[in-house]
Amino acid sequence: MTLEPKPGGFIVRLRYGRDAAGKPQRDRFLIATNDETVAADIEIRMTAAAHSLSKLQHTQAREFLIEMGRVAGDAKAFRALERVVQKLCAEAAADTPPAVASAPSTFRDVAELWTSGKLTEQYPDSPLVPTKDARGRRTDRSEVSVFYPALGTKPITELTHDDIDAARRLIPKDLHPNTRRSYLIKLRLVLRIAAGPLRLFTAGAPPAVEIPRKKASNLFGYLYPQEEALLLGNTAIPLLYRVLYGYLSRNGCRIGETTQLTWDHVDLETGDIHIDKRWTKTQRARRWVLDSDVLEAFEAFHRVSGAPKPTALVFPGQKGQPIAPGTVLRRFRGDLKDSGVTRKTLLVGADGIQPLRIHDLRASFVTLALRAGKTTKWIMTRTGHETLGVLSVYDRLVQDANEHHLPEWFAPMAQAIPELRPRRPWAKAGPSLGQALKTPQEMGSIARSAWTQEPEQSGQIPAEKATSVTQETPLPLTSGPASFQGVGQNPQSGPPSGEVTPDPTESVVERALAVALEAAIGAQRWDLALEVTRELGERRRTRTAPSVPSLADARRKKDEGK
Repeated sequence: MTLEPKPGGFIVRLRYGRDAAGKPQRDRFLIATNDETVAADIEIRMTAAAHSLSKLQHTQAREFLIEMGRVAGDAKAFRALERVVQKLCAEAAADTPPAVASAPSTFRDVAELWTSGKLTEQYPDSPLVPTKDARGRRTDRSEVSVFYPALGTKPITELTHDDIDAARRLIPKDLHPNTRRSYLIKLRLVLRIAAGPLRLFTAGAPPAVEIPRKKASNLFGYLYPQEEALLLGNTAIPLLYRVLYGYLSRNGCRIGETTQLTWDHVDLETGDIHIDKRWTKTQRARRWVLDSDVLEAFEAFHRVSGAPKPTALVFPGQKGQPIAPGTVLRRFRGDLKDSGVTRKTLLVGADGIQPLRIHDLRASFVTLALRAGKTTKWIMTRTGHETLGVLSVYDRLVQDANEHHLPEWFAPMAQAIPELRPRRPWAKAGPSLGQALKTPQEMGSIARSAWTQEPEQSGQIPAEKATSVTQETPLPLTSGPASFQGVGQNPQSGPPSGEVTPDPTESVVERALAVALEAAIGAQRWDLALEVTRELGERRRTRTAPSVPSLADARRKKDEGK
């Protein structure tokens, strides 16, 4: 093959198949670039594509090659066309079983026997050929098929170091160094399979494949708990994706194994969850118990989803198929931006820092779990990590979380997702809490009016007072648990502001409830604050009116006509 300079680029002659009569098809194609170095690289890659299309006898091979030559100066467009050719080859190989699977001899024979899954059936105990799902086999087939033009038809026992070098040059040069390294690892694996389980190398060892050292990757980030709360609280995002995001950040699983979960893998009674080994990267099954807030969210999600069958996917995509991990990745950063997350390094990255990926929710989980003092065994049970050294990668993220004084954990999942929040009995009787309580001042007013109600002389509490704690004139908001006016005293005759004397008859429980109420108001947890207010008010009335042991007893006696 020789490049021939022409106006607008270089001409190359390629074979790309045979016609109906079996005659070889050959044509001249223009490589549209004036850079001879680039043209030489494109020539090698187009030759590989032509070889693959020739094997498939693809009717549109010529059109593919013309288009590849036309976009030769655009590395991204050219790589996209290469992927299309590789996908066509992989799909065709999947539909057509290897003709010589029982007695492989060429490099392609061994590679196809491996990527079809038949080798795993023949040697189920070999560590070189572990069980993989269809997606994993497609990835292997796509990568190893790149070497077919140089190695495909050659007997694998006759391969030389020059053949390996020729195969190495077929790997697309615009890929990340670590991705190119992955291609070489697959090449070496095919040779090891031929020497190992198949025992084809009887006279010597296969040629060595030099694997470069792994390049240091860009820094990756993690999601702050407050940012994750914004994401889960954004009701414009489909509920399914928010439950998926919440589960990943609280359990650290990989996206590929999570999208295959079915409801029979989650025990909604006990909280047990298990991951099948065929889904995992390490080929090891995992099992653990979901945290109570995640289990509560899953129960609510199962209910609002119409109680799917046990065999149904927890996170179904279109037509009930698993969501493609790429689909989740493509929308993830957009969902963050739409939810009000503004950290630039998360959304667009920086020099040496990659934007946040869906996989980085795994980093978010490990970071906060380490910071919260969780054991490494607890973490690794959920993430599937197999060595302690891997967790040291997250040390810098833990330090970052400490320096930012972040919360130690995420918000309770069932509370963070509005549609999954538990319905409380008291919320059914009147307006919603969001409508009734707008500000901390309003919450403080309600609390004080509950504590300052004076019981009737007869010991009976009127119905209008028993069902409402907001009718009294509220007292001004004060600060500090011990400075609440109206606790065990008459606000009209109490000491001046700033000199409130605690009621000596106040119980330890009431004082503890006052402290809890102050904390709930400060955290804007209105649901908790209202519950504490009710309890504290009832204890106050019980203490000052001994004849009425509780509001519940008073209402029961009234209903009985006593």
